[in-house]
Amino acid sequence: MIKHIKTIFVLFTMLAPPSAPSAKAKQYIYGSGLSPNDPAFDNTPVVITSEDLADPPPGEIRKLYLRDVNQLRSALSANLAAAPAGPEGQQSPWMAKFQSLKAGMDQIAVSRSQRHVIDLIPKMKEVFEAGGTAGYSDFFAAQGGLIRSLGVCVVNAIAEHVTDQGANVAPADLANFVKVFSVDGFMDEAIWVDEHLPIDAAGVMILDSAAVATQLKALPWKHAEQFLGRYSPVDAFEDYEAAGTGLPALKAKYMANKPAIVAKWQELQTWVSQQRSANP
Repeated sequence: MIKHIKTIFVLFTMLAPPSAPSAKAKQYIYGSGLSPNDPAFDNTPVVITSEDLADPPPGEIRKLYLRDVNQLRSALSANLAAAPAGPEGQQSPWMAKFQSLKAGMDQIAVSRSQRHVIDLIPKMKEVFEAGGTAGYSDFFAAQGGLIRSLGVCVVNAIAEHVTDQGANVAPADLANFVKVFSVDGFMDEAIWVDEHLPIDAAGVMILDSAAVATQLKALPWKHAEQFLGRYSPVDAFEDYEAAGTGLPALKAKYMANKPAIVAKWQELQTWVSQQRSANP
């Protein structure tokens, strides 16, 4: 679980909220494809306006992330149109899967809907876990790298949805939120440079700690290890204490149910430790 990553200083035209992606991270996602550590990387700040950052209507995402989705779907559309012939490209079963992801982004471009963003999570998970499967060639692995950049939009959509719903979410949505923090691919450190997550794994745990623990224990134990990171309960839930910077709805729910939530976090930590010892 990533909480804070501080490596570079980024200038914006105005003070952005903690969830806004940095200029350097955005160019890594949508620019040359170079790593932020590459000497050829362009460090020019991206202009972000007050309209991009304005609170969205209920059920929608910020325009900032809509712009990101539009840039990504344009890049993916061009790449899929240029896919090589044969089983490693146009004839691969993964062509239809990426086209479906592109269609999902097309929906978001029209609706700005949190729901349409959340509905992409299972499809993204399938891509992130695709390594070594039939037809998942280097071409599709490269497209999977692009899809990782959607993590910023997804996490912010989750945060907006949790706020809109007063921290009471549908079981199916909770299950998808757990996937985001337990499957490698959604939380790319290069993309979250200098950012504070608007919601993290601990925040998802607060939504329904018993359901989260049950879901993770039904999966291979590495999922729970990814979800928990190496955080003690004190560190994991620091943002949700009275003086923390977490979402107000989650802070209120945490303070009302703190002992049970912390106990479930510790229960998962113990279970992961046991699984790690049994499966060295």
